[in-house]
Amino acid sequence: MEDSKDKIEDKEVYECGKCSAVISKKKIVCPYCGTDLRTIKEEELRKKEMESIAEQRRSKVISSETSDNKLRAFKKKENKIISFFIIISLVINLISYVLFYNEINPFYSIWSFLAFVGGIIGISTLPLIVSAIISIFYILPKKHKHKYFYYFSIIFFILSLFFLYISSTMYRHELQETGLGANLTKSIEIEIDGFTRYTSKKDGFIILFPEAPEISEYEIEGSKVKNYQSFIRNKAIEYNVFIIETNLKILSNKAISAFLNSIVKSQAGSVKDGIIISEKSAEFQGFEAREYIYSNILLDTKMIHEGAIFIVDGDPIQLSVLYPEKIDESEVNYREFVNSFQLIPLELELSDQ
Repeated sequence: MEDSKDKIEDKEVYECGKCSAVISKKKIVCPYCGTDLRTIKEEELRKKEMESIAEQRRSKVISSETSDNKLRAFKKKENKIISFFIIISLVINLISYVLFYNEINPFYSIWSFLAFVGGIIGISTLPLIVSAIISIFYILPKKHKHKYFYYFSIIFFILSLFFLYISSTMYRHELQETGLGANLTKSIEIEIDGFTRYTSKKDGFIILFPEAPEISEYEIEGSKVKNYQSFIRNKAIEYNVFIIETNLKILSNKAISAFLNSIVKSQAGSVKDGIIISEKSAEFQGFEAREYIYSNILLDTKMIHEGAIFIVDGDPIQLSVLYPEKIDESEVNYREFVNSFQLIPLELELSDQ
C-alpha cells in the first residue's frame, strides 16, 4: 500500500522555473539544471498572495466607486428637491404679494419695479427667518440623512403656504371692514372732514362731496353720461360720480368681465401720456368691479386718476378722484369717498294720470 501511495505522489509534478523540465514535487533540486526548487515554490506562493491582495484592492476600488456614484446620485436628487421647494416657495410668496399687497404697476417706472421686487423680498423675509430658526434649533443638533438646506427648503415651503393662507384670510377680513364698498351699513357712518352728504334720488345714490356737485350730461359713442362733479378748489382735487346709460345693457357675466377688462386701458389711452399704474379686480357692494390708478399730463402737471367702476342693472357707475401727483394721498381721502357711496331706491316718476 505504501509503495502505491509513493507512486501516486511521485506523479505530482511541476515545471522548473529555469529549464522548464517537468520534475516531481518531492525533488528539492532540479536534476537537469541544479536549480533549488524551494525558491520556485516560495515565488509561486508570493505570486498567489500578490494576486489575492490585488483582487481585494480591485474589489475595494469597485465598491468605493459604486458608493461614490450612489452618493453623487443621492446629492444630485437632493439638490433638485431643494431647488424645487425653494423656487415653488418664492412663487407662492410672489402670488401672495401680487394678490393681497401690491397696488403698483411694476413696469410704470424703474422705481416702481424696484419697489415691486422689494415687496416680494419683504414678504418672503418672515418665512425665511422662521425656517432658518427652526432648522438651526431642531435639525442641526441631530444627525440626519439629508443636509441642512433640504429640511430648510421644506419648512420654507410649508411656511410660505401658511403665510399665503394668513394673507388671504386677513385680506378678506380687511375687505369686509375697510375695503372697496366694505359695508352698506357703514357707508352711512363714514365721515370726511369738510365733506357733506349728498343724495341723488333721481339716480339713486348717496355719497360724500366736498361741496354741492356740478351736474353735466353728455354723450360718448352713443352712451348717455351723467357726471356729478365736486372740487376742493385750493388743492385742485376733483371728485366724480359718473352714471353711464349704455345703448346695450351689460348683463351677462362674460359681458361684464369683458367691459371691466377693457375700460381702464381705454380711458388711460384716451388722455395725453396716459400710463396705468395699477389695476385690479375687486368687489363693490356685491358687484364685480375694477379698481384702478393711472396718470396723465395735464397743463404740464402730472395728474393721478384713481377710481372704481362697476355695473348696476346693466349700466356702468364710475367713482373717481383726480388730483395732482404732488398732493399727499392722505389729503385726497379716496377710500373714504368711494366707501361713502350707497345705492338707494330710485325715485319713481309718476305722470299726472
